[in-house]
Amino acid sequence: MVTASALKRNCGFPRALSKLAPTTAKERDARARRDAAADKGTLFHAAIELWAKGWEMPQVHDGEVQGWLDLLATTWRPLPGMVFELAMGLRPDGTGVVCDEPEPHVYVARDGSELLTAGRADVVRGLMVPLFNHHLVVVRDWKTGKWSVDPPGRNLQTTALAIAACSIAGADGFMREIYYTRDGHCDADEAPVLVGSPEYAALLEEVRAAALLDDQPRPGPHCEGCWESRMRRCAHAQVAA
Repeated sequence: MVTASALKRNCGFPRALSKLAPTTAKERDARARRDAAADKGTLFHAAIELWAKGWEMPQVHDGEVQGWLDLLATTWRPLPGMVFELAMGLRPDGTGVVCDEPEPHVYVARDGSELLTAGRADVVRGLMVPLFNHHLVVVRDWKTGKWSVDPPGRNLQTTALAIAACSIAGADGFMREIYYTRDGHCDADEAPVLVGSPEYAALLEEVRAAALLDDQPRPGPHCEGCWESRMRRCAHAQVAA
């Protein structure tokens, strides 16, 4: 099973390369910087959970992370009904299921069913749209890194978790939000994706295709934006570029 955060649209080879130990000084430096950034992200997530439990924004020992929290507090706060750090998965038939995470990035469906993909949603909340009488779920992903990711409409990770949340809640549709903690920008869907719509079906098929994609190299134009290609760890991408 491929986790939601590891879903790739064109080539699964970066998943295999990311498991290799760094071999050059450049790679070791990049890995160290990535680990340091991950530590800050972990601290941010922990602070959000404490904030949600105590309804007061906590103070953290890291000045940069505290700045992210202060910026977030100008536009957002935890509300009743929000669910944080929810582990969910998609079955092969596209239905969602709540999961357990016995080890980091290892997911098991609570009902024992087979998983197509699974991950952990940072924030899930329900939303009623009275004008259209639609019950929606909104899935938000915190991004603490320096680099931007695919927008909500093309983001496989957020889409997979949104489909799962929508199915579990029995909602009429979903909306996706990607919040960048460093600049306070929230990239969100302009309109909901409704169950039964052609867009919903197409997104589910994109997620399914990505989850079933193996780790073999598939060089092409998409190599240009690949991290492993920029680090020159993929000989196939260098030939194709």
